[in-house]
Amino acid sequence: MVLREVSKIDVNYVKKLYKEAFPIRERMPFSRPDSDPLFGKQIIRNGDPCAFAITCTGSKSVLLMYLAVDGNKRGQGLGSKIIPALCETFPRRNLLLEIEKPDENKPMTVRRKEFYLRCGLRETGTEISLAGVPMEILIKGDGEFDK
Repeated sequence: MVLREVSKIDVNYVKKLYKEAFPIRERMPFSRPDSDPLFGKQIIRNGDPCAFAITCTGSKSVLLMYLAVDGNKRGQGLGSKIIPALCETFPRRNLLLEIEKPDENKPMTVRRKEFYLRCGLRETGTEISLAGVPMEILIKGDGEFDK
């Protein structure tokens, strides 16, 4: 698996996957620099694109804003390989992640949190609201979380 910067050639693939993977209320417009796919990483496996990640990098932490695995390639263990690859890409930084607060009436939110916990992220005890959506922040790394 290779993580590489998204090139102009990849933009249509990333946009399509982005629209399929995230509800409209959680998307940022591509015209904003902090959500432009050119600032993201495309994940390649066996020469084929299979996922993308958009991050915002700080001096001590990296915020994983978006992570999506191609729908045709889900269930193959890619997600659990991407998290460590991202951590290796940003050494000596914590990986932060905002997830929709788990709700038993929305099983995907529960499964998503379970997935990230299996990948080594842990709870910070911090909850926020983004565009009216209750979210919680998870962290992976040795550092402490500073609100």
